[in-house]
Amino acid sequence: GILMEVRKVSFEINKKACITKEEREFLIEAYRKLFIKIYGCDMLEALANLTQTSSNKWLRRKGLQKYAENQIRALDVMNSVENDENFDLLVIRDEESKIIGGGRLRKISDTEASVPDITIEGSSVKDEREIWRQAIIFAEEYFTNLGYEKMYVEIPLQDGPLLGRASQMGFFEDPKDMRVTDATRTYLVNKTLERVQDEKLSTSRK
Repeated sequence: GILMEVRKVSFEINKKACITKEEREFLIEAYRKLFIKIYGCDMLEALANLTQTSSNKWLRRKGLQKYAENQIRALDVMNSVENDENFDLLVIRDEESKIIGGGRLRKISDTEASVPDITIEGSSVKDEREIWRQAIIFAEEYFTNLGYEKMYVEIPLQDGPLLGRASQMGFFEDPKDMRVTDATRTYLVNKTLERVQDEKLSTSRK
């Protein structure tokens, strides 16, 4: 059953993030959870989690959470896909067209693009990884068709298994890209997009 569900996931490029208010809130929350995984919990979040169980509704809704760093990061994601020309939103839906995740597609230059982050609320880690893989393939086709020559993907350090998935698809770390500082929270992998390589091959054969 599960395999069927995963296969029926659909992807769409959503310019300017034209989604419903509920879908937007879903994504902000999904991104907040992703960023907690990447950056850890700050003090406010820990407190916010306590107040969420509080019987006081106002504290639960409006409480400290909105000041927490990962909430701000999640709002920044939405802000970038809504207002920045260089970012598009990738929307991931299940077979009932219900939103289950999203990601950012970023144009870095005329030839380079990246997927800075993808968040998926799947039923299992295994599902999430498979959907992530399909999302990367989708993004790769999208960027290739637009004529980009190189694509980067950022993978949270905690998600080692995704590195394996990425390398099966031809994405590898480049020592030049490695930024090893305390602030580094992701692996950065890249791939030269196929169409460009085909052209090179055909010219070298002549």
